[in-house]
Amino acid sequence: MVRQTDIALLCPILPNRIEEVRALLLGLRAEMDAGNSVLFDRLPENHFVRWVIIEETGVSGGPELSREAVFAPQLLFSSNVDGLAEDYFYGLLTVDFPFIVKLYSLCAGFPVPSSLSSLSSLSSLSSLSSLSSPSSPSSPSSPSSLSSPSLSSPSSPSSLQSEPTLAMKQAIVRYWLHHRVPSAAYYVGAVGLTRARIKREQRLVESLQGVLDDMQRSGQLQQRSALEIRAHLQAFVRATPEFWWALQSESRATWQETLLFIGKGVAVVAVVLGALCLFWLPLLLIGLLWLCLLRYHEMRDGEAEIDDWRGHHDHIARIAVEEDHILQNPMVSVTAIKPGLFRQLTLRGVFAVIHFAAEYLFNRGHLGGINSIHFARWMIIDKGRKLLFLSNYDGSWERYLGDFVDRAADGLTAVWSNTRGFPATRWLIKQGARHEQKFKDYARASQLSTQVWYTAYRRLSVSNVLNNAAIREGLRGRLSHDEVTRWLRRF
Repeated sequence: MVRQTDIALLCPILPNRIEEVRALLLGLRAEMDAGNSVLFDRLPENHFVRWVIIEETGVSGGPELSREAVFAPQLLFSSNVDGLAEDYFYGLLTVDFPFIVKLYSLCAGFPVPSSLSSLSSLSSLSSLSSLSSPSSPSSPSSPSSLSSPSLSSPSSPSSLQSEPTLAMKQAIVRYWLHHRVPSAAYYVGAVGLTRARIKREQRLVESLQGVLDDMQRSGQLQQRSALEIRAHLQAFVRATPEFWWALQSESRATWQETLLFIGKGVAVVAVVLGALCLFWLPLLLIGLLWLCLLRYHEMRDGEAEIDDWRGHHDHIARIAVEEDHILQNPMVSVTAIKPGLFRQLTLRGVFAVIHFAAEYLFNRGHLGGINSIHFARWMIIDKGRKLLFLSNYDGSWERYLGDFVDRAADGLTAVWSNTRGFPATRWLIKQGARHEQKFKDYARASQLSTQVWYTAYRRLSVSNVLNNAAIREGLRGRLSHDEVTRWLRRF
């Protein structure tokens, strides 16, 4: 079974080049708005893609959540893809190498010599070892990262050769891998469904719906039983070569993969239960100490850092105007993590639980009862000082946040109560997000504008994707009359 991979790159933008980056991204966005999405349409692995500029304040145009220095402007690239990240990177370079070079030559440390031909001699990125991590505040201005002898100042792609060599691509892929940010927790709404399968099944369902509409108009739908209607749809598929694949079994996880997946889950549970049984007394004492420290921090934090974010009308307006153009929406949020080891350990522990739950419990199209999330991920950046959250969701922002408040407030509060400005919380999961308006003000203020966003199936919700897969599965095998009746209700 193909695994859906989360990719996130944070690359420091060169000093005084942020407006050039913004102009390039907005130019690409204008082309995409005009219907030209060839950069991503030609990559069959893409589900969702975005480029976002994270500016110095940590919240683009919003309130300053931290008085501490934060990392200089960063270029965030995020994608949800089928397969391996490295394979995807090489594909991206193949589709539009000049644009990629032009964009990333505005980022610190990007390996672009004066001409692409001279890159053929570049066999390694050893010079990148002198760079700070992507989250380092000093990396954009570090002299060692900008004056390495094997790297030169950004050059115009128009002067570069059109055919990149393998060595060029390898150098750029190494650069990206160096700036890749791991997810602390990752959620997939339609586990195992590739982009190609999602789009194939949508075409199939649309054609089957057309057959049912024809039967309705001719009066056959009322005259036939559920089993006869299904047989008619199966006959249509068999008679249409384009859809023969629908009657075949979809590739599933091998028994080795299934055994490994189950084994990992069992091992984690066994280790936790074993530790509780063997060390219950010291763990109980540690737990009690943690609860005391938790309440101490919660009482000390209070709501002193909450600002009247509703007054930031310009920021909210810029974000809102980007939303609700199609069924789906993107969300990018950056918040400041509360200082101290206690908050760091608590947040990472919460993410460990969320990641396990997303993989083993919430893998059927819903996250804590919310069925509108295609992909979501949390990342700790800036040397542990910032929390970056990315989501691709269905419906409006108000409904999305409302679903979180109504159905997953405990988990939501467990995460963001460890960040500055979040509504007052008790015992990690109580109150917090249940202060709905304060939480929504907080969430709005933490959002960033998304300069470029791409979705491979803009008319499909998570429910649509899973429903189409179930319709396709219902074409195969033997079903009872009741099962066929339920299956037909999916149309």
